Amino acid sequence: KVIHEHLAEDPAFIKMFLDEARIAAGIHHPNVGEILEVGEDNGLYFMIGELVQGQSLRTLFRRAKLADVEIDATIAAYIASQICLGAHAAHELRGQDGKPLNLIHRDISPRNVLISYTGFTKLIDFGVAWAKGRDGESEEEAMKGKIGFMSPEQVRGDPPMDRRSDVFSLGIVLYLMLVGEHPFLGKTAVERLNKLIRGHVRPPRELCPDLDPELETIVLTALAPEMNSRFETAQQMGQKLESYLHKVDAKVGPEMLASLMESLFTEEMADREKVLRDYREQREMVRAVCSDGDITASFKDNAGDVAEEVTEVNEIARRRRRMMWMGGAAALVVVAVVLVLLPMSAKDSAQSIVGTVPKQNQSGLG
Repeated sequence: KVIHEHLAEDPAFIKMFLDEARIAAGIHHPNVGEILEVGEDNGLYFMIGELVQGQSLRTLFRRAKLADVEIDATIAAYIASQICLGAHAAHELRGQDGKPLNLIHRDISPRNVLISYTGFTKLIDFGVAWAKGRDGESEEEAMKGKIGFMSPEQVRGDPPMDRRSDVFSLGIVLYLMLVGEHPFLGKTAVERLNKLIRGHVRPPRELCPDLDPELETIVLTALAPEMNSRFETAQQMGQKLESYLHKVDAKVGPEMLASLMESLFTEEMADREKVLRDYREQREMVRAVCSDGDITASFKDNAGDVAEEVTEVNEIARRRRRMMWMGGAAALVVVAVVLVLLPMSAKDSAQSIVGTVPKQNQSGLG
């Protein structure tokens, strides 16, 4: 993760970037994206995180909808339980003096949850997290985060907030996964915010009658408008979800989630693996021909090369799909024109001509 060049000379932005790195690097948990290194190279500030080969939760559910694949409520509950574990680890973060930092993520949303192709869930992006002692911001300052996933106290700017604001955001994410729509819908942003602040949420079972009442209770508890009525911690919410999964004897875990990811993102998995394989091969070739210290490519150059390769592969994949559809459409048009123009009596000749129409290239259909 790097600072965009047009912001690289902004001291306030640099401070915010390094602040995020300092906070995130202190969290070590399987359900939180790990920050491995923070630094600066030729004026480029960067942080290096673990490579999570996968997709965001937002992309997962959009792809499932496009593919007409229904994601079971037990899978949604399992994913939410894993996010709760990651959030709790962040909430428990302590400073160098051993005292709690009272961290609040403030931006828990489907975009900031990654699902790896191997079935693991990672909470990421602490760019707007609040923690005691964070430079340049007080607890009472500007509301930050995605407005569709804020708690009522976030929207109102009511101090003091605590980890239960993140619990509310977790409730919105779980509601979305179970119901397929946002709990606070409205024709305008003002209407949506009014519903959120007043806690006017439509019970999930009105939209999904088959939903287990226990799951509905968990969702509505997380979405309580008053902080004191919610779960005290994300861990407590996660334990309730785990208890539900145990009660219904759900055989859900990383293996089932990995199987779902493979079925929905087969092409992306192959493309990403090719990019990484090619990059590793190039890196080994450079190491083989260069003695130590002869050539030292900057982090910026390497990161740019990889980003360009990923972009190129994605563009090739999109172009391949477009050509497949265009080729199919062109073939249909040619066949239609031939059938209209040829005399019906010239049956043998027509068959001969139609037989010369190029067949649709099916190389991309497998």
